[in-house]
Amino acid sequence: MVQFRVHFRSGVFEGRGSLADLSIQGARLEEASTQPQIGAEVELEIELPPLPRITAKGVVQRRTWDGFAVAFQGDDPELARFVEDAASLV
Repeated sequence: MVQFRVHFRSGVFEGRGSLADLSIQGARLEEASTQPQIGAEVELEIELPPLPRITAKGVVQRRTWDGFAVAFQGDDPELARFVEDAASLV
């Protein structure tokens, strides 16, 4: 199984995880090295080779036993293109 790594920041905390789900509305991470609190603002740096790296901002909506889910903020055309291109990779 291919794993896509994500680096994230929330305030002074940084961590890494694996991208489990991605849509225009948000993302879910697994195997997160740390879990931000629900409601925390986060910045995700997503790498899906061969696509260029992208940064997306969102808010933590829920936590799972090994990760968390983020709802993206705003309407970002670049992120929408990235999600569409990512769907063609899997």
